Amino acid sequence: MKRRVLSIASRLATEIAIVGVISVLVIFILQKLRQPAPSPGVVSMQGEPVAIGSPIAIKSVEFGGRPLTLLLVSSPYCHFCVESKNFHKRLIAEAQSHHVPFYVSVPEISSSATYVKDFRLRSGQLKGWRDLSGSVQGTPTLVGIDSSGHVARLWVGELQPAGENDVLEVVRSGDLSQAVSTAVQRDVREFSPETVNRLRGTQKLDIIDVRERSEVRHLSPGVANIPLQEVPYRIAYDIAPDVLHVIDCRTLPLDVCGQAVQVFRQEGLRVATMGKGTYQASWCRATLLDQRQAVRN
Repeated sequence: MKRRVLSIASRLATEIAIVGVISVLVIFILQKLRQPAPSPGVVSMQGEPVAIGSPIAIKSVEFGGRPLTLLLVSSPYCHFCVESKNFHKRLIAEAQSHHVPFYVSVPEISSSATYVKDFRLRSGQLKGWRDLSGSVQGTPTLVGIDSSGHVARLWVGELQPAGENDVLEVVRSGDLSQAVSTAVQRDVREFSPETVNRLRGTQKLDIIDVRERSEVRHLSPGVANIPLQEVPYRIAYDIAPDVLHVIDCRTLPLDVCGQAVQVFRQEGLRVATMGKGTYQASWCRATLLDQRQAVRN
């Protein structure tokens, strides 16, 4: 009788242990299934966020001697990236036909193989996020890099037709400075300060100074300081869409004025300039970059 009781008890203990193991496995599987998918457009990367004027490095890539290099930071988990895929494929093909170096950076190369399969990238064009020296604040982000390895242009998010045409124009020209120099000369009105003052009494408009905060000593009443490198990110939440945006270009180099205009135009916003930028030599841009770097240090 005693042996029978022990046998039954042993069998019950074994069955309880099996049920316990199965329960743990079921709970583990359910927790995995309930974990949310990566949020579209949210990026987790190493390094400081890239900005216009900041240096950037891509592993095994040299920028010297090339007036334009394009980098697409993307992700197969971002629905904006998936929805922009046809344009990105067209852009890659356009870049190849115009001999513009083009790189695509994804979270992990192995796990993104299906996503990039029909991009038809050549050897060395696909990079992981770890191969970049900086980060971006959302995907997709297109980065235009000049010959010195500095960020000259940023296109953030799913682009509207005007933004897509802007990128294609840059690729076809093959020269960032040439593309931005014409920005303030085409379809963009230039106002004098007196005209701007008159317009303020008859229509809604914002006057924006895009210089770095460290470069601004005094702002006139009614003028907002939004540094150029912040515009692509702030345009989504605190730049009014229904007004005329007047960029104060009176003290800006022509290419910087052009960059600001292009950023606003690619978002479909109305933009004009107060002044059209100054025709300064290339040393001016280098001086600005040196000043920004000195402030950061």
